[in-house]
Amino acid sequence: MPASLPVRVVDDPSDGFRRLPHLEIAEPDLRVSFDVLGGDRIRARMSGPAVPALAGGEHRADLAAHPGEVRAAGSRLCRLWEEVFVDHQPTDTRGRPEVGRIRPFATAADLVAEPEEEVRAAVDELVREGASVLFDVLLAGDDPPVRLFRSYLTTALAHEGLRVRFDSPDLHLPWPMLCLGRAHTAAPRSTTGSLVGKDSPVALVHARSTADVAGSAGPEPQRAVVPMPTDRPADAPLEFESRSEPAPEPALEALFDLFLGHRHQIEHTGDAYPWIRPLATTTGSASKVSVNHDPSVGPKTRAPDVVKKLIARPGSVERTTHRELVRDLRQRHVSDEFMYFWVHGSFEPDGASSARLVIRLNDGRTIDAGTIREARARHRHAGTFRPFILLNACHGGTPADADHAHLARALIEHGAQGVLGPTIRMPQAFAAEYALAFVTRYLHEGATAGTAARDLARDFAARYRNPLGLAYALHCGMDTRLPLPPSDTAPPTVDPPPSSRPAGRETP
Repeated sequence: MPASLPVRVVDDPSDGFRRLPHLEIAEPDLRVSFDVLGGDRIRARMSGPAVPALAGGEHRADLAAHPGEVRAAGSRLCRLWEEVFVDHQPTDTRGRPEVGRIRPFATAADLVAEPEEEVRAAVDELVREGASVLFDVLLAGDDPPVRLFRSYLTTALAHEGLRVRFDSPDLHLPWPMLCLGRAHTAAPRSTTGSLVGKDSPVALVHARSTADVAGSAGPEPQRAVVPMPTDRPADAPLEFESRSEPAPEPALEALFDLFLGHRHQIEHTGDAYPWIRPLATTTGSASKVSVNHDPSVGPKTRAPDVVKKLIARPGSVERTTHRELVRDLRQRHVSDEFMYFWVHGSFEPDGASSARLVIRLNDGRTIDAGTIREARARHRHAGTFRPFILLNACHGGTPADADHAHLARALIEHGAQGVLGPTIRMPQAFAAEYALAFVTRYLHEGATAGTAARDLARDFAARYRNPLGLAYALHCGMDTRLPLPPSDTAPPTVDPPPSSRPAGRETP
């Protein structure tokens, strides 16, 4: 009688070759790299089906901006988001805070009841500042290579639905918060006056479904465009329709659409090779999740609902202290596939040139990049640590020299598939709502991390007039997803929208 015999692999002569990342992940539509060179210079490189291929290789230009200038502009933008939006305080005719409206944009996720003009004015300023960082700092310059590089990149970003990877180990910007200018989203025309679109001979368009991308949750048409017309000099600027009178102020929806994080899936990478990992083993069963939280943070928000939703999953783990977290991280094989952090955070100097994020659980012990390295270093080449991490760390403010990516880099270097977290001081009311929505999409609907992050940014903007979803940045893991067990194939229960619940009134 035929029988299945147990098999144990004692030697792997391929040494993990079958697990190389390029065999599992589709290339992004657009990859933009920034290399910091000697002499305080930045070299920008660009490739992918969203831009035309060049006979001489990839698109490349040495930028006029200096690395310190770019980093300072990114930190300033994060602080402006806190100042202009999070800490927005309406005043009466005497300049006093309005009664009953203390920091209204920070105390609830739903801003539909707030005066639209106030929200629009704040978002308009954020758009202007985000576009300034991209065009007046990072891509500034009049040299022909810089102008041409800027033209190709701008035209590609002016389309929607791309999977975009910004790659640099040295320059970390809040990419979803950067913006196009208002003119950039107008339809570009060729010199003959015809629209450059899907039916034009000067554009190459290919549509594809994200179902073809490894780890995609479902079909989503996407378009890659070779933007430069063949009947125009290569260094000629894009042409837009001229107006005889000033354009009216854009609607709030149009302003949201200028943010890169609203238009595209975006991830930031910085390592030459993502970690070579064991093959996925989660099939037909619930993925293991862990909740690493401080119960004293945001108890009047929806934070407890997030914890209950995750703890209810079979095999989930709850950790509330430094000792519990480090004990498990020191294990050779860590089975967590999704790690959720809801913790206190602060930026503290560690002797380096910038302040770096430190988090604390309920016992107040510090957890930083050094903690991760100490716990995982001995298992780096022989252990298993492959979670996707949602790092919701509520901190008190963003210093001028803040390094948001330091802790995320350490987690990714030691095996994490990706880290999603806020780049500004995020109000607890919004952070809890965002976490609940992300958990639903990622764990119960099978969405990729990149799709979930982009769609949440769009949903909070469209339904609740709230741009704070754009302040979450994804470090690696754009195509990461968890397979759905049979019990999760049915439509998930939809959580009530923020407007139907009492607004949380806690902020960091």
